[in-house]
Amino acid sequence: MKSLLLSLALLTSISTLAKNSFKVDDLVGSYSVSGVDVPYSATVTLSKMMGLPVVEFVEEGETDFSCKGVYSVSYGNQVDLSMYCGDITFAQAYEKLMNDVKPDFTQNINLENVTAAQANSSFVAPVKSSLFDNIPFKFKFTKN
Repeated sequence: MKSLLLSLALLTSISTLAKNSFKVDDLVGSYSVSGVDVPYSATVTLSKMMGLPVVEFVEEGETDFSCKGVYSVSYGNQVDLSMYCGDITFAQAYEKLMNDVKPDFTQNINLENVTAAQANSSFVAPVKSSLFDNIPFKFKFTKN
């Protein structure tokens, strides 16, 4: 009986993971980002350049803050962004990455409770940013 319950729990976990599993190509697009917990506005564009998943990030405020870098998807629902900021090209960001230069900042977007339909329209997800000591804040993402 205990084995049966354990098997059912495992199948449920696998089913949940598969339902909310994303690949890099699933997330390509431009997203308007607004803070739920904090006042915030930015645009995040995920695309591919010569096969490499790249991110362009522009925080909108008194002065626009721009970053470029790469992104990946781990565990099917964790989107990791590594970015270099300032007046920089994708080639310069890639060179820094290849030379193991620490990114100016990183973000982790948790898509665990986001469906594929929501990812293609609008969703709220917790985001951990190295700029905010990796404390999770909720942000609304709207695909443009």
